[in-house]
Amino acid sequence: MPTHLHFILQTTGEYDHSHIMKMIKGNFARKYNMIHSREGKVWQAGFYDEGLRDMNMLLQKIEYIHNNPVKSKIVLSSDQYRFSSYAFYHSKDYKGIPEIDIFE
Repeated sequence: MPTHLHFILQTTGEYDHSHIMKMIKGNFARKYNMIHSREGKVWQAGFYDEGLRDMNMLLQKIEYIHNNPVKSKIVLSSDQYRFSSYAFYHSKDYKGIPEIDIFE
């Protein structure tokens, strides 16, 4: 999404979701500012989070994330958005929810 991002995070170990968000936003901002020869904030302060209590809620959020570019009229169908995990979840090789990065 051009103005925001969605992702699902499960915390384990010593870092809580606030610390992980701080690392993600800080690292991205430093790299973005370096690439664009600029200084200053990239992200707004804070973030919105929601606890997912069961598999049904998780699947609903995954579907929401996949449909967000369509709802925003960026693409006509979810499979057209190149920054989405839609193709992973809907491919014939689907093997369950991926573990992308683990912070320990």
